[in-house]
Amino acid sequence: MSSQTVLCTTKRDGRPAPQAGKGATILNASPQPGEMNLKGYLVRFISEGQEKFKQDGRTYYLEAGHYILLNPGKISWTIETPSQGIWAEVPLNQIKRELQNLHHESPDNWKDNIFGTKGEIQFCDHVYMAQLDELGRLLLGWKDRNSFGEASTKMLIQTLLKSQKTAFEGIGRLTSAKLSTRKELYRRLCQSQAYIHSNLDSLLDLDTLSQVACLSKYHFIRLFKEVYGETPRQYLIKQRLDKAKSLLVTSKKTFHEICHEVGLKDSSSFGRLFKRSFGATPQIYRQMHSL
Repeated sequence: MSSQTVLCTTKRDGRPAPQAGKGATILNASPQPGEMNLKGYLVRFISEGQEKFKQDGRTYYLEAGHYILLNPGKISWTIETPSQGIWAEVPLNQIKRELQNLHHESPDNWKDNIFGTKGEIQFCDHVYMAQLDELGRLLLGWKDRNSFGEASTKMLIQTLLKSQKTAFEGIGRLTSAKLSTRKELYRRLCQSQAYIHSNLDSLLDLDTLSQVACLSKYHFIRLFKEVYGETPRQYLIKQRLDKAKSLLVTSKKTFHEICHEVGLKDSSSFGRLFKRSFGATPQIYRQMHSL
């Protein structure tokens, strides 16, 4: 593989989509499922289908609307159901170059945690829900593109580093002694956060969320607050209200329908919570922001 970033959009059957991109290095054929040795850092986003990755004894299940970030090394990759998305491999030298630039702009200590025991750069390998971080939102915006130039490559790397900066800042807020333990706890909390966003319309309680994170309720509440600055309940209510606020402006659904869509079954409680958070009743907020 060359020292350039490889960017490839793939069709559902795993073959590359027809494309042309000046300044971009495009694989002639998308990697076939199987075992491979990653020389660079893998970012794989899919908008459809399901895939499975294995690396260093860890199994990752990738679903539509998510992306996986993996460090260099041996991996195995299988397509569970027909998928399509973006496959990008970023070489170490380009990561180091942009990391130096970021250090000059933001000389804080979060970067100390991304270096492994041998001095190698080790990102927080995980399956991330795309809508929840900057890199994921960039990939969501690119899902229908079929060409990538040098500007896209640079943007991808810069956004990857910004998203990992956010991740390692969260990891740094955890009080466990070992970095490997903090990274694992952060992955579990990310899982519970993604579960909340995927199930806003469902009955979510601490038993369910702590089980998703594979933590006791006590530890889950404490660790969640360390990373996100609020309890799981506070975070859940905030996300439900934010979604309700968006639906009030972007849809013609009734208040009762919106309540059920965001998991707030009691419309009177919804109205009180909404007014306390945004300073207006749902009815008035909709009137103020209607086109």
